[in-house]
Amino acid sequence: MKCQKCGNEVVEGIAICPACGAPMGAAPVQGQYGAPMVEMSTKSRVVYDLLGFFFGYLRVHDFYRGKIGGGIGNLIAGIILLAILVVGFGPFGLGLAILIFNLEIGIELLVVKNDAKGKLMQGSNVAGIILGILTILAGVVLCAVFMFAGAAVLASMSR
Repeated sequence: MKCQKCGNEVVEGIAICPACGAPMGAAPVQGQYGAPMVEMSTKSRVVYDLLGFFFGYLRVHDFYRGKIGGGIGNLIAGIILLAILVVGFGPFGLGLAILIFNLEIGIELLVVKNDAKGKLMQGSNVAGIILGILTILAGVVLCAVFMFAGAAVLASMSR
């Protein structure tokens, strides 16, 4: 194997050319204190979090992250689940569907850090923590609202 910088013949598997000090292609890049450097994505973590918070039901954040198949699958499964719950249970089902969707999206915003290629998304995780918690709380509140609305509808029908 030859060094690409100086052309010197080097031993296979060596990390640095002994003649010129250039890094060899196959060796992992080392960061400070010898730790492997993490590959960074071109995707922004803050954009991902905002898309998840505002358009989470449409799975836009999955598409942005590069999970096209997963986004389509989750969107179809969500529509089917919503239809089953609303048709079967009315406002109670809608409240339950909102709670399920918001829990799932909120947990994603709290834990997802990488894009579809496994590269770490750029930016702070603070937005994900705040928006994840807000999404879960909104789901609980909206679920309670629809449950009370359903109970009020049932109470008025029984009179």
